Amino acid sequence: MTENYEGPGGSSFGAWLSGFILGTVIGGAAALLAAPQTGEMTRQLIRDKSTEFKEKAKGTVEDTRAKAEQKLAETRARAAEVIKETSSQAEELARLAKERADEVARRSQAELEQQRTPSE
Repeated sequence: MTENYEGPGGSSFGAWLSGFILGTVIGGAAALLAAPQTGEMTRQLIRDKSTEFKEKAKGTVEDTRAKAEQKLAETRARAAEVIKETSSQAEELARLAKERADEVARRSQAELEQQRTPSE
């Protein structure tokens, strides 16, 4: 069901990550508020959990960024290969077309000269 959803930037992963983060925050807050402990202990636990969550999120963002940069580099390399291959094929086709055009021009010139020469 959520597989077809795309976030504002067109990224379904971004939408998933946003939902994951929001769910974690809401779930953590609900668990902390329902726990039978003093207010100071709850506030300290909230500070500790928020710091822990911040570090995990930072690690996830860094991992995601590294993977995205790697994919970008791979895509650029592949695009360069495709451009090189396509360019090589285009040059070969141009060479063949020139050869054929030259051959047709030679044949036409020969036929034209043959028609100009009086028959004996």
